[in-house]
Amino acid sequence: AAPQAASGSSSDDTARALGIIGIVVGAAGVGFGVFAGRRRTQAAGAGSTD
Repeated sequence: AAPQAASGSSSDDTARALGIIGIVVGAAGVGFGVFAGRRRTQAAGAGSTD
């Protein structure tokens, strides 16, 4: 998908939307990874060190 409408304001909205989506997805991915990691360690019984 080549950005042919780079001279319009729609490209700014698209870039902004993609940036927001990227941040949200990244934050959600990190949070889910940490949550899954904690759940996995607790399920394995390795979380008894704290």
